[in-house]
Amino acid sequence: MTTETRKKIKSLFLSWLMVMSVTAGVAAFSGGAGAAPSDGLSAADPVASSVDDGGVTAASLSPPSGVGSDDTPSDTVVPGERTTVADVTFSTSGNVSSVSVNLAAGTEAANITADDVDNVNVTLFSDTSGELASSGDVSYDALVTTVDFSNDSAAVAGNVTGVDRVVIRAETNEFNAENGDVIDAAFNTTDAAGDDASFSTAENQTIETDTDARLRGEVVWQNGSPADNVTIQIVDTDTGNVLIDDIVTNGFDTNQPGVWSPQTRSPGNYTVELDDTGGTVSGLLGSVQVFSTRVELERGETEKIETVLDPLEQVGPLECEGVVAFAGEEGTLTITAENEENSLLQGASVQAVGKDGSEAVTLLNNVTKTTDANGQVTYNATANITASATFTFEVSSGGDTGTVECSAVFVQNGEGQITGDVRDEATTDPIEDARVWAVLASSYVQNERYTRINLSAVYDNLGVTGDNRDDVVWIRLVDSDTGEIVDNDDYDVRNEEFNRTNDGNTSVTAGEGGFNPENDTGVRLVEDFNVTNASEGEGFAVVDLDGDGLVAFNHTRIAPEDYYVQISLDAPNASRNDGVDRQKQQLPEDDDQVTQPWPGDEWRNVTSVDANGTVTSSTAAATSSPVGSGSIVAEFEPPANLTMAQTARLADLADSNLVDAPGFENSWGENTAGTDVNGDFELSKLFTNFQDGRAYVVIAEKAGYSTDFHDAFVREDGTLRLGDSEEVESFNLLPEPPEPGQVNITQVGTHPDAAFNESLVTRFDEVNENPGDDIFQRIPRDGRTIDVIQVTTKTEDGSLEVGGNVTVTFDEYPGEDPFSPTVVGVVNGTFESQTGPSGNSIKINTGDGVENGTALLLVQTDLDSESSRVNKTAELEADPSRDHSNATFVGVIQFREASISGKVTDTDDDRIEDAAVWANQFSFGPNFAVRIRPTAGDNADAVDEDSDTFNVTIYRDVDADIDLEPQESAIVTAGGLRSFTFSQFDSIDNVNNTQFRLYDRTEDTQGSYTLDPVPAVNNSFVETDYRIRGIKLDEPNKDEVSNDGLASVFPLTTDDANVVIPINITQSNFEVSNLSAPSAASPGDNITVTADVTNTGGLDSQEVVFRLDANQNGDFTDSADVELSAGTVQLDNGETKQVSVEVTVPDVNGTFEHGLFSEDTAATDTIEISSDGGNGTVVEQYDANDDGDISTDELNAAIQDWGAGDLETDELNQVIQAWAASS
Repeated sequence: MTTETRKKIKSLFLSWLMVMSVTAGVAAFSGGAGAAPSDGLSAADPVASSVDDGGVTAASLSPPSGVGSDDTPSDTVVPGERTTVADVTFSTSGNVSSVSVNLAAGTEAANITADDVDNVNVTLFSDTSGELASSGDVSYDALVTTVDFSNDSAAVAGNVTGVDRVVIRAETNEFNAENGDVIDAAFNTTDAAGDDASFSTAENQTIETDTDARLRGEVVWQNGSPADNVTIQIVDTDTGNVLIDDIVTNGFDTNQPGVWSPQTRSPGNYTVELDDTGGTVSGLLGSVQVFSTRVELERGETEKIETVLDPLEQVGPLECEGVVAFAGEEGTLTITAENEENSLLQGASVQAVGKDGSEAVTLLNNVTKTTDANGQVTYNATANITASATFTFEVSSGGDTGTVECSAVFVQNGEGQITGDVRDEATTDPIEDARVWAVLASSYVQNERYTRINLSAVYDNLGVTGDNRDDVVWIRLVDSDTGEIVDNDDYDVRNEEFNRTNDGNTSVTAGEGGFNPENDTGVRLVEDFNVTNASEGEGFAVVDLDGDGLVAFNHTRIAPEDYYVQISLDAPNASRNDGVDRQKQQLPEDDDQVTQPWPGDEWRNVTSVDANGTVTSSTAAATSSPVGSGSIVAEFEPPANLTMAQTARLADLADSNLVDAPGFENSWGENTAGTDVNGDFELSKLFTNFQDGRAYVVIAEKAGYSTDFHDAFVREDGTLRLGDSEEVESFNLLPEPPEPGQVNITQVGTHPDAAFNESLVTRFDEVNENPGDDIFQRIPRDGRTIDVIQVTTKTEDGSLEVGGNVTVTFDEYPGEDPFSPTVVGVVNGTFESQTGPSGNSIKINTGDGVENGTALLLVQTDLDSESSRVNKTAELEADPSRDHSNATFVGVIQFREASISGKVTDTDDDRIEDAAVWANQFSFGPNFAVRIRPTAGDNADAVDEDSDTFNVTIYRDVDADIDLEPQESAIVTAGGLRSFTFSQFDSIDNVNNTQFRLYDRTEDTQGSYTLDPVPAVNNSFVETDYRIRGIKLDEPNKDEVSNDGLASVFPLTTDDANVVIPINITQSNFEVSNLSAPSAASPGDNITVTADVTNTGGLDSQEVVFRLDANQNGDFTDSADVELSAGTVQLDNGETKQVSVEVTVPDVNGTFEHGLFSEDTAATDTIEISSDGGNGTVVEQYDANDDGDISTDELNAAIQDWGAGDLETDELNQVIQAWAASS
């Protein structure tokens, strides 16, 4: 809300309070319980007491009809002494519990405050004796001060009874009361009323009874006459329930007008109120008066309740006189209201509630008004074009409403045209496709603000003296809503040109002499001002040309948007060339543009502008914050919309060619297309007020150029006048640097901690198939890696890259760890500032002194172990355009060295010499773990360190309340784990590139291993927990995997982790092999059976047994089977012995399986057993001629076979025995 608006509302509110006070009564009497009934005390008119130069009280009295008299004497008011201000006698007595006094609420009161009066005295007189009933004094601490009599000694049940006269005295303050102060002691004995009935009360009558009672009442008008056909209802005060409804006065006894029937009620509290009789009144204060009484009733007693009413004036016939006027002028609408009796209705409320028709028609004084003594209100309407509209007004009185329509028609008032051309001021070349439009000067001056600055007063206010004073002041406008600097193209600024009235208002004199320029002030636009903590903006310099210390200028904003003004004596940050010499800043009259003002004094908000527009003071340094968040009091509120878009809408409505611009169709349906190749434009069918002529302001603009303004005066004959000249004058637009309207931010990649070299950049588009903005690019958060971010700014249409200010903000996603970037530099751009809670807002310029529009922002990551997902946004300063890109700054773990050693054993704590050992997992805290697993599964052997591989995976908790997730992994050989550096992992920062030993073998007899060094998190107070795992490499029990050994290490410490493979290597394993025995024998023969026994287990001894399967069922354990012990054999691990046993062949015939058996294994063969003495088979074999005898040659053949190992010794003995028998 603006200051002016607040003042208006405050005045309106005070006026309303005064009206309400007078209407409702100021000195109010509160009735109470008593024996006597209340007959309806009425009001006395105000009594005015004034303090004049002679100190004599002038009393005036106009008592109301039908009520008592006022006996206030003429009295002398002496400051510091008591004066009678009211002495009122009532025709009917009543009960009084308190009197409220307001000495400043009457219609004639003037300048009265509570400080003007020290105290008041209220005295009550009795109607029965005429003597003093009670008196009370109170300090007058507030305008409404209450004197309470409810606890007075004369009070009965809280009331002074039988009161018919009240005297009020006031003692003025001898120091504060002044000449001209007027005490108007208006007071009224009735309370304000209002409800939802045609005749209603604000305070309903309350009856309190402790026993059964009969309630009876009467309703009368203000003059005492009875009011019939008024409906009464009785409500339980405690519950709100309606107990008796629709009791009509005079409804039970026509001989008792205004009386409602007696009602018997049980003990309780009851409210008697007027019921709805069909009217539609809603709480109109002061419209109905009621004297409320509170009585106690005894059993069987009947009490009369009297209600006093004032009738409400209902709305009757309504009329409106419309208006027909020329466009650009104002017309008056007059509404006349009558009541139901066709009398003029005074005091009715009137407001506009609707409009049907052209938006160009405006109601200028659109506020709620009250009809005067003639029942009338007036409104003014206007339109700048040919247009019409019908307004609907609502009239309200006495709870009743009515509506009436008024027409406003505005017609053409002559036609004229404006022609001219638009040129480039730098080259004088014509500008094609420029936009030109005309606005009425009367609309232009609505937004124009005349300002005079007393430089001497400003310098005095700031304490600047001597040579530090200057004749130049720098100005800029700031948008109240956004706090942004208003661009030069959005307003017109010039030295004072229009005649003005004494109150500072602008007036335009019709005709050619309407302009009166002053020449003591020079105005120069300034290309660039920078807000020290916000955005770049523009402004202007004002020069005191005649040295009188005063400058005057006009500034006119095109759009109807509120703004305030800032001034500076030396314009800080007016350009980036801070070292420019002050002498170069002279402003000759022929300069149109100032580009390098000297930086110095801070910007200050203008806080004081007097009625003539003179600026006399300014605040301390400006904050560039919107109005409402700072102490800015001098705010400007331009009401007119002078933009081309609004002018085009009006042109369409008025069938007038107010615009010549690309895309705008004129009244003939042709695209006006803006200026042609010659820069020419034409505006036609303009309102001219016939031959009197009309003043216009013509505006020309084109993107990339400044905006220019010209004054034109047009008559119906089409003659154009620009200023004092009748010649067609050209618009000259200054080329402006192209402004960025687009911004794009791209994640380029990362760069090592070194001087920037593009060849060192690891590009995301080379390592990621889809490096788009929504993909979270991973960047190590190691305090060294540099994030390379490309920011590109282009013109609105994207056709040209152009430098501009861009703010890059690193916003963490919800729940993410705060990220603190460090700016390393800006390549092909400039660094402007870094702000935000963690430095996360970085402003750069993408130009670097040239308009290349592409810059690389180099941001070094902070050092943190927590990852943070960040949304990077780039936002243009001069345009709402923005872009974004995602990144995950991966928390980096720093390791130091520790060591782990231990032994690999079996379940009996025996050492295992052939095992591989590795760090299966290590972790710290709940959010980080590294797991190392054989790629082929837990049972994969790790014999070949060059080919057997492990998968190394890093797990991180990237979001709250979820399990660890794999973040990075790598395949590493077993041998590679002997010297592992983590160099290929982003989330681990091995500062010293330490080669960690994560794999080892037990190659000594002690089964020991050592992992040194192993990673330990770089925190002396946090342990790194390890799980060590092993696997047996050789037989027996090859590929058996151990249980995990546990260890915890701090940096530079060692811990033990013994690894247990769940086997028992001390258990023996006797393997039998190389069995030797005859292939044939006879029952009863003694044969020798031999075999080798090897212990592949631990040191032990076992019994070796010969067995023969006599039942030939493969069992070897039946009772008929042969079993013979070969003795107990003791062997060390790996030791082999030959075992032999002499066996007597059992009396069986056939082929039988036999062998030597240990507890673990056996070696078996077959033997042929026959009953022919045991030599038939062998002898027959060597009896070559089958003569039954063995010759010497046949014996020699057997001996040769024995020597070759093909014949057993016992078999050879059988052949020898047969040879001997044959000799």
